[in-house]
Amino acid sequence: LDRIKKLLKKFDGVKAYRHEGLIFVRADKELNPGTEGKQAILKEIGKVFGVASISPAMECESTMEDIGRTAVEYMMEAIEERGVKTFKANAKRADKNFPVKSPDISRQIGAAVLKGCKVLKVDVHNPDVKLFVDVRHDKSYVYQDKIPGFGGLPLGTNGKGMSLLSGGIDSPVATWM
Repeated sequence: LDRIKKLLKKFDGVKAYRHEGLIFVRADKELNPGTEGKQAILKEIGKVFGVASISPAMECESTMEDIGRTAVEYMMEAIEERGVKTFKANAKRADKNFPVKSPDISRQIGAAVLKGCKVLKVDVHNPDVKLFVDVRHDKSYVYQDKIPGFGGLPLGTNGKGMSLLSGGIDSPVATWM
């Protein structure tokens, strides 16, 4: 978290914090999905070891109505920006006390998107967009991308290591891995 905060200091209105086992990076509204600022932030976070994936998301309240409304808004943007024609909804619940089970969330949100976005069709085998819904205790998140990070252990959490570098390319590659 400290490394991410340090890298993001150069961006105004961006803050990072840990909540429910995840690291959230919140940006001001000015950084909408089409700006270069968003891409620069994603690039900086992607450089940090220990980050498994990055998912730019829209946040909403954890009610089925609000999640459905946010999913429709999210998909309308995807239709306008990329001409999306098919989708698949996939939900998971960190809040196991949420009254609706994950498969039912997927079905209900999928139905809301179909009603709100008349041009879309469901394709569970080869969708243009996989629409993810993550229901947490206080908020829910709607997103499509899971941008891979370097993964591994965060800097400073492991012990010392040593690598023997010979003249070939395989030694530095093995050290990196």
